Amino acid sequence: MQLNMNRALRHIVPLSNGTFHRRMSRTDVQLSEMAQSIDAVKHETIALRKQLDSVGCAEIKHNRAFYLVAEPGHPNYGDELIAREWVRYLAVQHPDVPIYIDCARPGPAATILRDEHPRLSVVDTLARLTRENDFASGDVRDQSTRDIAQFVVQALNDEGKAARYASGIELLRSGVRSVHVLGGGYLNSIWRVNLARLSVAAWARGRGIPAIATGVGLLPLQDPDDSFVREAAGSFISFSVRDAESYQTVIDSSSPQQVDGYLQKMARTQISLAPDDCFVNALDRCYAPSEGLPDTMVCVQSDFVDDVAALHKHVIASLSSW
Repeated sequence: MQLNMNRALRHIVPLSNGTFHRRMSRTDVQLSEMAQSIDAVKHETIALRKQLDSVGCAEIKHNRAFYLVAEPGHPNYGDELIAREWVRYLAVQHPDVPIYIDCARPGPAATILRDEHPRLSVVDTLARLTRENDFASGDVRDQSTRDIAQFVVQALNDEGKAARYASGIELLRSGVRSVHVLGGGYLNSIWRVNLARLSVAAWARGRGIPAIATGVGLLPLQDPDDSFVREAAGSFISFSVRDAESYQTVIDSSSPQQVDGYLQKMARTQISLAPDDCFVNALDRCYAPSEGLPDTMVCVQSDFVDDVAALHKHVIASLSSW
């Protein structure tokens, strides 16, 4: 091809044969050197792009946060203890990875958990979505967990349905590496709106974000909340509960028509009975110094008891008997 080009040029360029061939040879050398330079620049650009892409991906992965769903901030000793133990664990294992805790009372929770992790933030995106929608108003007994959960998923897919929390929704979409529902006793039929938070797992799975739940206590759980929880659990990679009754509720499908589909969905989820989340760090640093404390202290929860005086008498009688 080069020879044919030279012949064609020779017919239109008014030069002697010797001069023409000398100049063409010099031009060929220059073109060859230019091609080599272009190739070198191309290879250097490709290498630089790969390096930048690698740094960029590492930075994105590094900045993606652990997203914890919990219920500290009321305050309630167990909920604060569980959240604190997980935050302490992550502070040791992944001190450079940001943590977000999603709960209903982020202000008190942030104060209670301050200084536990250098990159801890507390938000209420999921908690707000379960409480601020058309299905979560009125008497708690009239609330439909499935309707609330459906709204949560719709809002996570379209922030226009909950524009006030668009920033929090965007964080969930692009700023987290995993979703972790922490244990405790806040997920049951007494606080039905809280159960709807479990719907985040199905949404996260659809976006390639792994979701797990640990140490969950589900009782009391009434129909149809029990079937909702079973279906929701099937979207988690791992779902552990802290008591045998909750475990039986999750693995038991009472609807024969749905057994096959239910078992097929649950086959991809590890369902287990596991210790309470408060033992994540073996209760290290959980106890106050013994100086000045009594030998025995009793913590009694009375918010579900109509006759508080009778409860106190029962406690005193138990202590006397012991």
